[in-house]
Amino acid sequence: MTSQVVHRKKKHSTKKTLSQLPPSTPHNTDNNLKDKIPINWLLLILALLITFFTYLPSLKNEFTTWDDNSYVINNPLVKQLNKNSIKEIFASENLKYRYWMGNYHPLTILSLAINYNTLQKNDKPVAWVFIFTNILLHIINTFLVFLLILNLSQKNWLAFVVALLFGIHTLHVESVSWISERKDVLYTMFYLWALLLYIRYVKKQKLHLYFLSIIVFLLSLLSKGQAVSLSLTIILIDIFYRRKLLSYTVIIEKIPFFTLSLIFGLIAIEAQKYSSALQIDQVYELYKRIGIASYGFAMYILKMILPIHLSAIYPYPDILNKTIPFYYYLFLIFDLFILFITYKWYKKGHYLAAFGIAFFVFNIIFLLQLIPVGSAIYADRYSYIPSIGFFLTIAYFWNKLFENKKQLAILLLSVFSITLIILTINREKVWRNSLSLWTDTTQKSPKAVVGWNNLGSIKAQIAKDSIKVNTNLSIDLYKQAVKDFSKAIEKKPDYANAFYNRGNAFFELARLTNDTSLITKALEDINKAIAIKVDFIDAFIQRGLIYDYINDLENAYINYKRVLMLSPNNTKALINLGIYFGKKELLDSAITYFNKAEKINPKLAEIYINRGLAYNLKKEYDKALTDLSIAIKLNPDRPAAYYNRAITYKNLKKYNKAIEDIDKAIELMPENSEFYYTKAIILEKLGKKTEACVYYQKSAKLNYMPAIKQFNLKCTTNQ
Repeated sequence: MTSQVVHRKKKHSTKKTLSQLPPSTPHNTDNNLKDKIPINWLLLILALLITFFTYLPSLKNEFTTWDDNSYVINNPLVKQLNKNSIKEIFASENLKYRYWMGNYHPLTILSLAINYNTLQKNDKPVAWVFIFTNILLHIINTFLVFLLILNLSQKNWLAFVVALLFGIHTLHVESVSWISERKDVLYTMFYLWALLLYIRYVKKQKLHLYFLSIIVFLLSLLSKGQAVSLSLTIILIDIFYRRKLLSYTVIIEKIPFFTLSLIFGLIAIEAQKYSSALQIDQVYELYKRIGIASYGFAMYILKMILPIHLSAIYPYPDILNKTIPFYYYLFLIFDLFILFITYKWYKKGHYLAAFGIAFFVFNIIFLLQLIPVGSAIYADRYSYIPSIGFFLTIAYFWNKLFENKKQLAILLLSVFSITLIILTINREKVWRNSLSLWTDTTQKSPKAVVGWNNLGSIKAQIAKDSIKVNTNLSIDLYKQAVKDFSKAIEKKPDYANAFYNRGNAFFELARLTNDTSLITKALEDINKAIAIKVDFIDAFIQRGLIYDYINDLENAYINYKRVLMLSPNNTKALINLGIYFGKKELLDSAITYFNKAEKINPKLAEIYINRGLAYNLKKEYDKALTDLSIAIKLNPDRPAAYYNRAITYKNLKKYNKAIEDIDKAIELMPENSEFYYTKAIILEKLGKKTEACVYYQKSAKLNYMPAIKQFNLKCTTNQ
């Protein structure tokens, strides 16, 4: 493929300003770059080092509850790395897996799988490995940005400024520090590489560069569908290099790019069916969406200039009534002014400045919620690639100042860069963990219902983890979680997840405080969640657990069976049905359900704990020991596994081994009264009545009625 590159005539001047430089030809580009290699490399290394040290604090961050559980911790696609698992990632017959989390980005999932299987601690993924990979990809992207701008401008200082701003800008913390946003940094790497290859093709007219750019573009699309904007960007490149857009060759060149964009655009729409992100039932009228887009466009520009008051979520102003403030429309004037100024720059020969704004527009246009996706008007992460264009415009005018007043230009760049570094490091701390993230989000965006729901969820999780250490603290945290869920429900009365989570919190409070009125509230909330979302599998399971807790076994059974109707391979439902039949003393039926669960997920300790207990009750002690030993190997922190095995050893009259296991169970759960009671019984079997009385007393102090009875019967002084 060939095309004409038309060059402007050189102006007669002893000093060329940036606006006077024509787009380069292959010949003068190579010569200029060769002359500038030493300083280019020094500036590039400086930008990369500053970027690296700016993001170094992120390595202390943890997984958050914002998609990290779904993308990494509980994602079955990343837990193994072999031929079959890779096939599942790219072309699973299970569409839920293929379009995981409502997206088709197999290369991103593959990269997460590589990290997952690189390093683990206690069979769990290590957060810093994922974050380090994100930082590494961000540094590569900063390098590619430098090359891109250097190819466009032949100005090493200009390339340095754009790369530096891209590398350290606070808006990019979300893309780098957020583990689940791997797709952003990964697709950008391929996007910029494809763009560089296309530019080289335009300059050198070598077909292998053209086809390589298409291949790398495909890799970008396989990392994130947002890469479709490259099809527009290459048109912008053609305009910049004065190519004839309507020539046969140039049009033919674009067909593969636009075909791929169309295919992946359709795939993205199909994938959204497996996510709740596409707000089909909450679409604003077109004129309101124009107001929303105008506001979002302006906010991206303003936050690139001064990235303060950043939030993980920028919610719609009124999701109940679907109204927007009038001032949103006024931002359309600001946006049109920016576009007008860009046109004037182009007419005056400020080609790079105009190119920068056009690059920003072409890459942000699909993200302005004209087609509403998700629950936010705009997002920091959406600025990742578009910001390159805006930084180019800033750097262009900075370079003009640098050519005339170097000291002032360097001072301004230094002050702005230091400000950005400080803001970026502080923003990284917000992403330190879930509690810091959602606390910040609800403070910055109090209308963000997802923020309140997630803040309540992390408080509930901390409360659950705190039960062993401080019951009062746990109760207080659950009460705080209830308030957070209530705020989410107040702002979005049809928020099924918030009702579900509040119902769970009420249930846990009921178990901790023995307040039966909270059971009623828990059931009311779970019922509302199911009424809103009729296929809410987790809610059916939770409702079954609540009924089981109040000994309404038949209603528990109905809910678990309902889950299997919706999801036949749901292991939680299968295990709970096994437990149900175990309580009914139908042990063979119980074991049948545990066997089914094992076939689906053979690495789930809960299966072996319960099946081991069933075998124990059937007096098949060898099978019980096998299952319980497997459970302990899979999860050595489950006290129930040690307790059940201690019971088995007791039945086998292997009392010393029983003592070892019951001691481990007590170590893991020292507040469990039944463990002390069981140890007392075993000690009696060993003829250690005095020691047995000590443990009867410990159990009795925890208000365990059988222990109180045995202590009064066997251990009182008058007995």
